[in-house]
Amino acid sequence: MEFHDCCVYQTPDNATILGMASILGWDGICMLRKPDQKKGIKIKRGPGLADGMLLDIRKASSVKKLISSPTNKNNIVAVRGSCEEVSRAVLESREADLLVPDPMTKIDLVMAKLAKENSVAVCFEFRHLLENSGGERSRIFSQMKKNAAHLKKCGSPFCLCSGAMNPYDMRSPSDLMSFGRLLGFADPDVKKAVSGRFMEKAVRRKGKGSVMPGVEVEE
Repeated sequence: MEFHDCCVYQTPDNATILGMASILGWDGICMLRKPDQKKGIKIKRGPGLADGMLLDIRKASSVKKLISSPTNKNNIVAVRGSCEEVSRAVLESREADLLVPDPMTKIDLVMAKLAKENSVAVCFEFRHLLENSGGERSRIFSQMKKNAAHLKKCGSPFCLCSGAMNPYDMRSPSDLMSFGRLLGFADPDVKKAVSGRFMEKAVRRKGKGSVMPGVEVEE
């Protein structure tokens, strides 16, 4: 089984992040960049690198237009769900690959069903637990567990990811699988959540070929 961290943010320190990913045992990572950022470094060895577009959308009415932009055609499309309304609009779209919700965003049963119907994977970023402590960390984890319960009930796609913004935010596949178990997911689903299978939809949208080693379309 290969392991893929689907949510790592592009920074000037990309090379170090990739080195850390290799040390921790990742076979590939998806490097998310904003539309105004140039594509990151090219690599000859180490983990496979997928290019992802991160859209930070503040209004639900703007979701459809921004997601369907031609500039996103050849990228994995991730959208930051800044609030419940934006998150729901993202889950209603078949063009999005990933919903990256803010830590306190609620994912209810209706939204979980939309995620399943439209094959939009909901991300759980471990970074939010690293950056917070005390009562705030407890509240974030509690909301994550509630969201996880709804996704589990509906059999909706989800990803367990680091959300790394620097090398020290990275965590190993086993760490993130343990995180998934604490959220209440079963082992088979936890393994899928770090396998990169969510990218199959993005690959099909792009056509023939592959995004990174281990994720490709079969004829």
